[in-house]
Amino acid sequence: MHEGVRVAVWCIDHGVRSVSPMAERPALRAALVALRQDNAGVFVVAKRDRIARDVVLAL
Repeated sequence: MHEGVRVAVWCIDHGVRSVSPMAERPALRAALVALRQDNAGVFVVAKRDRIARDVVLAL
């Protein structure tokens, strides 16, 4: 915990490309579920393009 922020879950998709469909990205799906389950207010990713290179897809 740092400055009142608690990490709810670490999710890492090793060897998965940002263009892979959601069905092939189990850690991303788990992170999105954790956001809802833990009522998290922040989703942190190392680089925006790790989620999706297509801006519309990232939304």
